[in-house]
Amino acid sequence: MNLKTYLAPLPQTERVALAVAAGTTFGHLRNVGYRLRPCSPELAAAIERATRGAVMRWDMRPHDWRLIWPELQARADAPVERIKDAEREVA
Repeated sequence: MNLKTYLAPLPQTERVALAVAAGTTFGHLRNVGYRLRPCSPELAAAIERATRGAVMRWDMRPHDWRLIWPELQARADAPVERIKDAEREVA
């Protein structure tokens, strides 16, 4: 699930609480969710923890997650299509 979709149904207080739990501001979290600002690897991991895995690191960094966290490729739920897309970019 992407961050924008995750945030949409949440009341504002829960959005702010999520941002605090991820170690950022809601403004920055919103900008990342709308892809107006890049998501750092550290923030991607923090968002994954704060959302209890509903928003995964690979959702936040679809083009390079496999390079940053190669161990995630072994997960059964890893997005295969994104691995293929990233391989095409490298080739």
